[in-house]
Amino acid sequence: MAVQEVKGSGIIPVVEYIKQRFGPEKWAVLEAALPPATRQALSTGVLAMNWYPLVTLSSIYDTAAQVFGGGTARVCWDIGKASADYGLGRVYKFFLSLGNPTKFVSRGPAIWTQYYRPGTLEVIQNLKQHAIVELRNFETSVPHLHSIAGWMERAGELTGGKEMKIVMDISRLRFDILYR
Repeated sequence: MAVQEVKGSGIIPVVEYIKQRFGPEKWAVLEAALPPATRQALSTGVLAMNWYPLVTLSSIYDTAAQVFGGGTARVCWDIGKASADYGLGRVYKFFLSLGNPTKFVSRGPAIWTQYYRPGTLEVIQNLKQHAIVELRNFETSVPHLHSIAGWMERAGELTGGKEMKIVMDISRLRFDILYR
């Protein structure tokens, strides 16, 4: 498989949220625990339109789960929600004009390519109040998958979904999206 990449617009909100939510002292703790390559990428400044190795982002999530989540990935879900606010509120705001979660999910494959390559998001089912999506040719960590689920939950809320619930099957990279 080709080296997986993430666009800088997927990294920037994660770093900004962690700095704002936990403060500069805690960010320094997290940063010190990151692998050297990730620290190097962050020290030179992440540019929104550039592509970076996916491990840059997944190592931030992995480290956040350890530093802030006591080893659990729940904190990454919240980071993913904040990332959706950033991305859909600023960079990719036009996707919110789709008006409802069903239409938004139908654009999921196009949205995915704005953040990740290679790999795809495939819509398996897209009914009113229930969608199923799967990731293909995509390898990352469990904390990063939690952030993706959090992103999906918040995106559904931003497009009018109520009582959003995302159920993950990590072994199949499958997300059931339930809402009213």
